[in-house]
Amino acid sequence: MRQRLAVKSSAIGLVARMSALDLSLISTRLFVQYIGIEIKGISGIISNMLSLLQLAEMGIGAAIVYALYKPLAENDIESVKSLMAFYKKSYRAIGILILFIGIIVSFFLRVLIEETSYSWDYIYLVFFIQLLTSVSTYLIGAYRRNLLYADQKQYVNVIIDTIANVVFTVVRLCVIVYARSYIAYIILQLIQTVASNLIIFGISQRDYPYLKEKDIKPYSKMPELIGNLKNVVIGKIGGVVYNSTDNIIISKFVGVIAVGYITNYATIKSMVKVLVNSVMEPVRPMIGNYVIENSEVKKSYRLFLNYTFVRFVIGNIITVGLVVLFNPLIDIWLKEGYTLEIIVPILIAMDLYIDILHGPTWEFMNALGLFRSDRNLSYGGAFVNLVSSIILVQIMGTPGVLVGTVIAQCYYWIARAHIIFSRYFQTGRLKYCLHIAGYSAITIIDSIIVTIIRNRLMPRTNIVMFIVMCGICVSVSLLSIMIFWSRTDEYLFMKNMLLQMVNRKNKECVE
Repeated sequence: MRQRLAVKSSAIGLVARMSALDLSLISTRLFVQYIGIEIKGISGIISNMLSLLQLAEMGIGAAIVYALYKPLAENDIESVKSLMAFYKKSYRAIGILILFIGIIVSFFLRVLIEETSYSWDYIYLVFFIQLLTSVSTYLIGAYRRNLLYADQKQYVNVIIDTIANVVFTVVRLCVIVYARSYIAYIILQLIQTVASNLIIFGISQRDYPYLKEKDIKPYSKMPELIGNLKNVVIGKIGGVVYNSTDNIIISKFVGVIAVGYITNYATIKSMVKVLVNSVMEPVRPMIGNYVIENSEVKKSYRLFLNYTFVRFVIGNIITVGLVVLFNPLIDIWLKEGYTLEIIVPILIAMDLYIDILHGPTWEFMNALGLFRSDRNLSYGGAFVNLVSSIILVQIMGTPGVLVGTVIAQCYYWIARAHIIFSRYFQTGRLKYCLHIAGYSAITIIDSIIVTIIRNRLMPRTNIVMFIVMCGICVSVSLLSIMIFWSRTDEYLFMKNMLLQMVNRKNKECVE
């Protein structure tokens, strides 16, 4: 049942995200054309600043999702009620705290945003509208999303978010073209956030009617939950610093316009991550439930290797495609003049590859509740990312920040792999390392082969040849994977999983 829910969530997530992808690309294209690259850079800086304020959330969501796995599996309604009541109070307090800190942070905007042609009244208005969007997430029912997620009903969140995104993106397109108003654009984002959270809140009220009950007892394992919260806080810091400082550093040392250019690349990167997460995210609660209910570490290790291979297949295809076709895609999407040197797409592809491939280490740590182990390495990760980016941006410019990010990603991967093998698997470390070395070597070779093919077939950007090259990228990746791994357990696992999905779908169609 849980595997079917995970497959259902993955399928719905992928289809839903793909349906919204074209609209998002069109929206960004029109944004740059009608509103401009400078305000896009300013928006990117403000978004990074507000992401840093998410530290106030302190990882409460991750800790409570972990705490919800067992009560939901055992239908322990009282524990679920207690956890959700605590979650609700926490999020309301966090929303108020973020609003207060955001007001204070607004006084430092002039330090981070320099050489802008926009008035400061306009920039402050943009900041506070985006701040309200962030605050509304915590004040209006968003905590119910994690209940659906922990119960392996993430597809509900995805469907609602996708419908809202499609509807509001169409409206925003009209605003961009006819009104050319960025203020109206971000007000619509605020309305979209509130509307989708209210709908999800209503669905959770229907599916979990006991949440309406007033007789809520204190959570029996509150000391354990508080302990996990303390450990998650530090881990949250590292993640936020990693994800939210690049644009700020680029703005300070390179300029706002440079942020606008790199934001175009970040938009594509974010879309790719959304597509990957829409497929992989439903698997995470399944892993949590599997680890809690299954005491055989060998089976968990086999699941870990199989899951890593599945992510490698996805990561290989994406990495090869981005290295070879990132700049041509920008040219086709935004027209010529918005691309950066080739090192930029290579570094972004490396960042995504590491993020995709090392995902299982982080997901198993969360499933096992190893929050304490994760917190200490986050100090180092945040420090490595921040310091290396600041040093390298002054030497290399914008690429230096991306190099710093890749270095921090490598640090997290090595450290988390060490923890998961030391604390849980106990053995199999060398086998895992050899697998990763093989995966990475083939990805590099595939990228070189397809780059040579592209240089011969597509010396200039052409949409027809771009489509042909997309097919070549996928074909080369899949061919190399079949040549080197077709006889492995991991490949057979993935093949059988895909066959089961197809057979189940065919059976449902017949019925």
